[in-house]
Amino acid sequence: MSTQLLTVEPAWPRVKGTCECVLCGAIRCFPPTQYGQAMSDAKTDVHSSKRRGTADIFRYVEQSFYVVIAIALAIAGVMLFGFNAYRFVTEYAVDPAARVLQFLDGLLLVFIIAELIHTVRAVIEENVLRTEPFLVVGIVAAIRRLIVISAQAERELGTDVFEHLMLEMGVLIAAVLVLGATIFMIRHTRRSEPRPEHEEED
Repeated sequence: MSTQLLTVEPAWPRVKGTCECVLCGAIRCFPPTQYGQAMSDAKTDVHSSKRRGTADIFRYVEQSFYVVIAIALAIAGVMLFGFNAYRFVTEYAVDPAARVLQFLDGLLLVFIIAELIHTVRAVIEENVLRTEPFLVVGIVAAIRRLIVISAQAERELGTDVFEHLMLEMGVLIAAVLVLGATIFMIRHTRRSEPRPEHEEED
């Protein structure tokens, strides 16, 4: 006994509204509007998948660079701290006041490196790049320069260089105040930058 497959022709033309199955050869008919939408959605899914794959590749490359930078900063910070500690201990008897200022300057530089490592770690763990650590680095860098100027100004007292140093000191103090006010505004505005996961919302 033979079985015949009956097909029903749709009321609309079967030129653009038909899809043939590659497995069984069955033809499925769609209304023209649904067919176009289905094809558009399929193309969109393919392009989205390609974009996601490309983004994932570049994300892995980016993360690798961040890891290398963090390792290099950590090594540099340890070496710088050890060098400053060794110089402070061996040269302290020569000029104690100058050695203390020099050691403090080196510690502030190590602090800058540590803050940069913290920023890189936040980017690696939480994919958040915050502006606040860079503002803190700017403040610490200005303070380092203020320490150098304060030590140099004593030797240049009564000369033209002293006036330039005082002017530079005023600019640095203003920069510290502006950066500090910026950090305050970032922390106390409603639409602030994204907070890392380890920090609680106010």
